[in-house]
Amino acid sequence: MNPTPVEFPQSNPDCCLNLIGAAEARGVLLGNFLGGCLHAERALEVDAARVRLFEALLARHAPEWLEEVCGFARAASIPVENLLLANCRPQAPNQFYLGGCTSFLIVGDASADGHPLLMKIRDEAPHPQYWARSGGDDRQCLFGTNSGNLGWAHFSNSHGLAGGTNTGSPITSLPANPALSDCHVLRFVAERARDCHEALEVLGDVLARGICGTAGYKKGVVFLFADVAGRGLVVELCPDRMVHRFVGSGSWVYANHFLLEESRSFTDFSRYAEIPLQSSHTRYKRGLELIGQAGGRISVDCLKSISRDKQNGHFAICNDSDAFPWRTLSSFIHHLHPQAPVVHVCNGSPSKAEYRQEAIPLACPPQPAAGATP
Repeated sequence: MNPTPVEFPQSNPDCCLNLIGAAEARGVLLGNFLGGCLHAERALEVDAARVRLFEALLARHAPEWLEEVCGFARAASIPVENLLLANCRPQAPNQFYLGGCTSFLIVGDASADGHPLLMKIRDEAPHPQYWARSGGDDRQCLFGTNSGNLGWAHFSNSHGLAGGTNTGSPITSLPANPALSDCHVLRFVAERARDCHEALEVLGDVLARGICGTAGYKKGVVFLFADVAGRGLVVELCPDRMVHRFVGSGSWVYANHFLLEESRSFTDFSRYAEIPLQSSHTRYKRGLELIGQAGGRISVDCLKSISRDKQNGHFAICNDSDAFPWRTLSSFIHHLHPQAPVVHVCNGSPSKAEYRQEAIPLACPPQPAAGATP
C-alpha cells in the first residue's frame, strides 16, 4: 500500500521555551505556545474510564504533571480530559510506522576528547516538536518532545545526566491498565536522577510501582544514559522487567531492537519479520558502518554528519520520507564535558535544520566514575 502524502506540521527550531517555575505556570506557558498545534488532541473521542485511571496514576506518582496539564489545558482552551487521553491512548498497529529512533552512545576512548557523547535521532508521528528548559532552582532540564506530550524524548539536566529513549523489540509482557509511556518514564528519571547509577535506581522504582508502559504497539523500551563523570548506561526493559549494562568505553549503536542477551527472556521473536524490525536492523547496521568509517575517535561533528545520513531510503537514519508521515523530527547531541556540558539541538530533520548549541550549567561538581567499567 502507498499511503497518501501528508503535510508536515512546522516545528519551532529557533525557540527554546523557558519553563522555569511552578508546575501550573509551566503548563500555562506551554498552553499559550502550543495551543494552536493541538488539532489531533482536540478531535479525540474521550474514553472517560481510561482517563480517570491515568489521572489517578499521575495524582499518586507525578502530581506536578497533573498541575501542569491543568494549566496547559486552561491556556490552550482544550479540555483536560483530551490532553490526558492523548498521553494514555491504547497502542495499536500502525501501517505508517517504519521503526523509529536511532541513537549513539560514545564513551571513554571512543570519544575524540574522552568525554561521553550521547546522540538521539527521533523519528515519530508528524507532531510539531519543541525544546525547552524546565525545572526549579535545584534541578533544571533541557529537553525535547512534541506538542501535547507530557513526556520527554531526550534531555540533559543540571546534574550532568543526559538520556534518550528508543522503541525496543516486540515483547511478551504488557500492562493491563494505562501506564507511563517511554517518554514519560524518561522525564521521571530526568527530574529525579543525578547520574547513571541513580537513573537505574529510578527505573527500578518505576517498575516496582507497576506504572511502566511500552514504546509502541507491544514494543519494549531502550534507554541510553551518560553522565559527566564519564559513565554510560544501556537499559532494555518491558513493563515488569529490565536488564542493563554500565559502559566505560566504546561505541554503542541502537535502533529499535534489543541487543543484550538477557532481554531474550521477554522478547517476542515471532514478530521480527515485520517492517519496523527490518528498518531497525538496517539502521543499526548502517550506524555501525558509519562509526567504523569515522575511525574510532568520534566527535560532535562526526555525529552531526551521521545524523544526516540518508542511505537506504525509508529505512535511513535520517528519514525525510514524503510518503510516510512517520519520519525524522529532531536530533539532540549531548556532549558531557565535566566542567561545561552542552547540548547540540536540531529541532527538525538534521538534513534541513541547523544545530544550535545550548550550555547546561551544573548545579554541583560531578562525582568520580566508580564502577563505570562493565
